[in-house]
Amino acid sequence: MSIQIIRKDNKPDYLVIPYEEFRELAREDLLDAVAAQEVLSDPVEGEITDFSFADYVNNSAHTARLEAGLTQKELAAKMGVTQAYVSKLEQADKVTLKALKKITDAINGK
Repeated sequence: MSIQIIRKDNKPDYLVIPYEEFRELAREDLLDAVAAQEVLSDPVEGEITDFSFADYVNNSAHTARLEAGLTQKELAAKMGVTQAYVSKLEQADKVTLKALKKITDAINGK
């Protein structure tokens, strides 16, 4: 392989390689990109799976807020409560139906 290094301020700045060697490296990178896509896809079905917060968050209040794309502060403002109250709801082991209804009503603008 014939390589030329162009330096700037005594440090490597550019690397020049023959075009055919570049094409071979690019082809290998493309194959690596295809392999990476396969790794990111569902290993069973071969398709990218849908992401669901419920798969990672065990609190229904927290899940509802995340799915709505709101911060705790934004949800608190919609509910007419403090951000600390929303945080407390999200840290609870269980959320009452009354609290969950208040959250979904606030998210839906009711």
